[in-house]
Amino acid sequence: MSMPFVGWREFLPLIQLKVPKCPVPVIVQAVRGAARKFCSRTRLWTHRSEATDILAGHADYACAVQDRNAETCAVLKVEIRGQPLESVNAEQWRGLDPTRSAELPGKYMVTEPGMVHLWPIPSQDMSGAMTVEVALTPTLTSDKAPSFLLSAHDRTIAAEALKDLMLIPNQPWTDLQIGMAHGQDFIRQENRARIAASRGGTNARFRGGKMGI
Repeated sequence: MSMPFVGWREFLPLIQLKVPKCPVPVIVQAVRGAARKFCSRTRLWTHRSEATDILAGHADYACAVQDRNAETCAVLKVEIRGQPLESVNAEQWRGLDPTRSAELPGKYMVTEPGMVHLWPIPSQDMSGAMTVEVALTPTLTSDKAPSFLLSAHDRTIAAEALKDLMLIPNQPWTDLQIGMAHGQDFIRQENRARIAASRGGTNARFRGGKMGI
């Protein structure tokens, strides 16, 4: 079953009265931007791929989610045959022998949110051996939000949207002081959500779209 989604306009009751005369499309854009920021920072919205084949001699794998309303913002975990691989950064990667091969890779590097590079290079084909867990964020053109953002984090999203809207200069709803206060509220609530997730809070799993591995 696909994850339930809601339209961005569902957030309007939390925002509209506080920014009088602000056009609805402008509010929707601010809400979408706030949700993208929240998801990319907290990494609460995740997707685990189906088991994917590994090909001998092939070290590079695309793992981006292909969906109208969701895109990959980070790779959280790569496993081969149930064993997690060690994540390395670009500096560490440069110190590895690029020609080395082995039956089972032990490390990986992410060069962009949707691309994983394995090391050593796999030396044999492995059917259904690799799974990748990624963090998701709404796309810039998404027309829907995952429903958990509305049910569990609506006021957090609204706070950041209100901050962005109230800091727009020379508008009937401009209010720098209150806008900055909303921004601080967003930071506090976002930190709580991130801490809760790190302590084993329930992540929202994405079950729509496909990964491009």
